[in-house]
Amino acid sequence: MRLTTERLELEPITADCVDDIVSVVRSNPAFLMLHHGSGERAQLLDREVLKRDIASADADPDLIPLVVRLRETRELVGWAELLVDHPRDRVPWVGLLELHADQHGRGLGREAAQAFLDWARHSGATALRLGVDDGNHSAMVFWTDLGFVPVDRRTRAAPSGPLGVTVLEHAL
Repeated sequence: MRLTTERLELEPITADCVDDIVSVVRSNPAFLMLHHGSGERAQLLDREVLKRDIASADADPDLIPLVVRLRETRELVGWAELLVDHPRDRVPWVGLLELHADQHGRGLGREAAQAFLDWARHSGATALRLGVDDGNHSAMVFWTDLGFVPVDRRTRAAPSGPLGVTVLEHAL
C-alpha cells in the first residue's frame, strides 16, 4: 500500500528504514516511556526489537506498517500502522502515527491523518477508529481537532500495568 499527499508519501516499511524509525521513536521520549515502560526499560527499544515488531506486523495481513516520508526529499519523518479490520469493531483503525519531534507543528500529522481518512473512505468503511492512551493529552487534542469523537473506553496491557484508552471515531 502507498498513500500520497501533497507533501508526504506513506509507503511500506523496509529493513533499511529501521535506524530512521528508531530515531523517530527516541525523539519522542514521553511517548516512548508511555508505550515501552519507564526509565531503563524505555531505552531498551533498539533496532532488534523494532525489527521483531515489524516482522510480527508483516505476518498479520490486516496490519499495514508504513513509513512517512517527505515527497520532495524522501526523508523519513515518521511511521504509522493501519489496521484494515479490527477484530472487535470490524472497522479500520489507525494503530499508530508518530512523527519525529523535529517535524511537529508543520501540519504533516494532519496531512497523514487525512490520507488515512481518504483510504478508509475509498475502502468502503463507514468509520475510522483509533485509541488514545490516558496521559497522551497532545494526541487527544490532535485527533479531536480533526473531528474524531470519543465512542468507547477500554484498557490495554502496558509495561507499567493496565492502561486506560479512549476509543475515538471519525464517521465517514
